[in-house]
Amino acid sequence: MYVGRSFVRAGVVLACGSLTVIDPKTNTAISTINIGASLEAGVVDDKGTVFVFGAENHEIVSIDAKTHTIAAHWPCPMRPQR
Repeated sequence: MYVGRSFVRAGVVLACGSLTVIDPKTNTAISTINIGASLEAGVVDDKGTVFVFGAENHEIVSIDAKTHTIAAHWPCPMRPQR
């Protein structure tokens, strides 16, 4: 599902906890989603959901791409110490 928007992580890795939503037709920012934790990689499914890894809180954050709202937070298991 294409929702006609681009999602851009603000700042560099581990520097900012927000996503900026950009309308590619007008090249303008239309929304900022404050997740509140440092972010790393993200992916989009075919149903209009963006999944972003919140590195600082070790969680996956689900974002509704149409409403630009956080839908859920899922904790990630910690890596075992070596």
